[in-house]
Amino acid sequence: MNGSVGPMRVLVTGGSGLVGRAIERVVKEEGGGREGEEWIFLSSKDANLSTLSILW
Repeated sequence: MNGSVGPMRVLVTGGSGLVGRAIERVVKEEGGGREGEEWIFLSSKDANLSTLSILW
């Protein structure tokens, strides 16, 4: 191992909702993200997390 670490990935579910959109605005427009972070915003159109049988 060379000791290098990739970007920290932050997954925000509910990215199209009120809170998700606010977080996205802070990260992208107001400099809320840190260097080396990769923010991923998903909505229910991207993935259905409401049914556990799909996940397991």
